[in-house]
Amino acid sequence: MGVVWALTSGYWPMLGFTILGVAGQLAARRRAVSTAGEVTNIEFREGRVWLDGRRLPIRLSLWTREQRTTVFEHLVMADRQVINRVALEDLDRDRRISSSPQEQVRLGVSQGRSIALDWNSRPHTLIVGPTGSGKSALLSGLLADLASIRQSDPSIRIWFADYKSGQTIAENAASCRGFVCSGERHHRMWNALAEELDRAEPDLRARHVLVIEELGAALAQRPTAELIQSIAAQGRSKGLRIIATNQSVSGLPRGLLVNLGNRVVLQGTDDAERLLLGGTSIDRNRGQNLASAQEFRTGAAHVSQVFAASLLPNDQHFEFIRYWST
Repeated sequence: MGVVWALTSGYWPMLGFTILGVAGQLAARRRAVSTAGEVTNIEFREGRVWLDGRRLPIRLSLWTREQRTTVFEHLVMADRQVINRVALEDLDRDRRISSSPQEQVRLGVSQGRSIALDWNSRPHTLIVGPTGSGKSALLSGLLADLASIRQSDPSIRIWFADYKSGQTIAENAASCRGFVCSGERHHRMWNALAEELDRAEPDLRARHVLVIEELGAALAQRPTAELIQSIAAQGRSKGLRIIATNQSVSGLPRGLLVNLGNRVVLQGTDDAERLLLGGTSIDRNRGQNLASAQEFRTGAAHVSQVFAASLLPNDQHFEFIRYWST
């Protein structure tokens, strides 16, 4: 349109403005396409920086703005990773050798600091993630902290319904010692828990902790489903806290989901699942965990995988490793 106007009216500056505008749009589009499609690989060798296989100039002033930004972000992320690895090692060591009782249930670390469950404003927790995302690995660390909490206060009762045929109980035998555990014939444990809560006096402090491995399997049995929904809605007044794992939110009753206010979403969870749980539509863990699939050595003999997750509703990213307590 600007070209036509310039030719018909003789106002030639309009032609120049039009050409400059088109050139700017093409440059912006090319930059957006290249940025969206690039896979950046940064290496430091021979005293130089290599970006996607190309050696950058030795003088920083010759780098483009995009190159400086990319390298800087990589260095910041690498620094955060080192800080988190040190914090993860400290957390693992504390769970193994610390004799001081623990007062919090720690999920993992974020920017070098421990992230713990908030049992005051949101007493119940749901951990969601597909197979292989680390649900049982995360739960093993929580069981260790629960064992330490019970050490400081033996009156606290830990109830563990393991619907993976007792596999998680067997893998965490040391932590589960002293818990009321059920790997099969779960109805006995559920009856005992119901009777215990019926006799319990009102108490807002955490006096009972119910752990459910594979919540969907527990809800498949109608009497158990009714009991779980009832105690999730009313159990807080009796000092009950719930920690449950499941592969997805599919099939979970709306009323129960509302009461599971702490939502832990593991890396790899579908975006639709994240939205249903109150998170963002984008998995912010993608690309942030530089070594999530690598092995991580703690101490001289213990090797574990680093997993990533987010704690909703604040979408707080954290990392964790499995604590072995067999």
